[in-house]
This record gives sequence, C-alpha cells and structure tokens, in this order.
Amino acid sequence: MSTTIISNPLALGGEVTKPPPALSTSSIPPPKPIAHHGLLIQAIKSGKSVVTVAGAQVKNPSSRDDTPGEFVVQGVINLWGNKDITAEFDVWHGSPPPGVTVGSAVPSVQRATIKGVIKLSQLIPSLKETLLGQDLSLQNVSIYHQNYLYDPTKNVGYDLEADLDINLSLGSLSLSSVLSKILTVKETTVHIHANLGPDQTWNGVPKLNTLTIEGSFVGH
Repeated sequence: MSTTIISNPLALGGEVTKPPPALSTSSIPPPKPIAHHGLLIQAIKSGKSVVTVAGAQVKNPSSRDDTPGEFVVQGVINLWGNKDITAEFDVWHGSPPPGVTVGSAVPSVQRATIKGVIKLSQLIPSLKETLLGQDLSLQNVSIYHQNYLYDPTKNVGYDLEADLDINLSLGSLSLSSVLSKILTVKETTVHIHANLGPDQTWNGVPKLNTLTIEGSFVGH
C-alpha cells in the first residue's frame, strides 16, 4: 500500500520566510576540495582530520575498506552546515554499478545518515511554521546524493528517506484508530521518500519551492 502524504506543504500554514544562511561548522579554514575519490583515500591515509567532499566538510574521515565499488569512506558532517545536526557521511569509491554510463562529469555519490529522532522542520527549516514541519517526527533518516543513477530507486540530486512513526506524529491515537479499525492496517510505521532536487549543497540550508512526500507502510 502506498500513498502521497502531502504535495507542496510549504503552503500549509503561516508565512514561510527566507531560510537563514548556512552556519559555520568549524573554525578550521575549509581544506582544498578533493574531487577524485582515489585522492580522498590518499588524504585519509595521510592523516587529514578534515576533508572537503562535494562541499561537505567531513570530520575524521576513515576508510572501512579499500575495495572499490561501494560506500567505503566514512566520516561525520554537520548536515546542511547546521552544527546541531550531526550525520554519518559515506562516499562511494570506485567503479559505477553495471549499466551506469559516466560522462564528462566526475561521479559524485554520497549518503548522510542521522541517528535518533528528528523533526522534519529541523531538516527543512522553511517548513518550521507549517503543521507538518512541527508534527512530523522521523527516524532512520538518510539523505542520498548522486549525479548519475547509481541507485535507480532514487533521483539525480538529493533524496530524503526516513521512517515516520505514527505513534510519534500526527495525533497518533485518532489516526491509529482509523488505520486499524477502518483500513485494517496494523502497521504504525510509514517509510517516506522525498526528492529535494539537484540544486542543494551539503553545506547549505535546503531551498525548496515545492515538496512532495510519498510514503508506504512498512511490509506492504
């Protein structure tokens, strides 16, 4: 079972103000960006404590495995440049998956994962004054970026994946009752997906004109 939870929630409540500028994540001057992932591995082995990847300042980077062809580089970033949101950061290293044709642009594929529970309005500040932004509590949050279709289930650009626990959001008692008694749905967790578009950066506040969040009940 799948459904579109909301289309264009920016229009749902209050006046949406212009997002604030990105916060500085470190007093350390940004290091020179390293575009080639092989050079990134070399930077890790040389003991660098901060490396810039696709605009994100990755702190304490390390390589879980030197075998190319998967997410092998890990570090920590302040998501969207916000010092209050810490995320584990993975970088794809090596050849693209079968069937992916790479053009002149260097492949850029990363994933940021957030532990614990976080409000949607923390991830997208422009939703702070809307009903959804205040009430949606998300778990197992990951932001995925790709400039080629390494993962065909996602879009080129930035995608948000998360689990929405109805018991933590949206007036759980009444909604759970509707789901269980009327729709005979026993699950209380909805896996949601939203495309954030290609124009975001890891170190800047997301800028969105519209947003569509789709969801499906886990196990359906």
